[in-house]
Amino acid sequence: MAYRVSCNGLKTKYPDLVINLAENTVDINISIELERTLKSRKRYIQILGAYATSKETDFILFLVSSDLIKKTIMEIMRLSYFPSKRIQVVFASEEDWLTNAPRLIDGILEKAKKQDELKAA
Repeated sequence: MAYRVSCNGLKTKYPDLVINLAENTVDINISIELERTLKSRKRYIQILGAYATSKETDFILFLVSSDLIKKTIMEIMRLSYFPSKRIQVVFASEEDWLTNAPRLIDGILEKAKKQDELKAA
């Protein structure tokens, strides 16, 4: 499945990878972003703005090559009031992805199941 996200039609963002997981009542889309180099704050604002308006994305998994990239994205999320209750954001290192990808995906699926249970209650 391929899709794009855009913010008010101004800037289009294609996720690096999209994984769709369906299990029982849970059906989620995980957009994976590989962040190997630090982008400008303006570009991160555009990326997060595009995801904030996306109806297709349930989780964003940022695979980061440094703590600086993670901290920058987290700061912009905080300052831009990113809707993190609707779209969950998870961070992992490239190394963690290469050695533990199934565990990371399982963790996201478990979070989605808990959210689904809370909605049903």
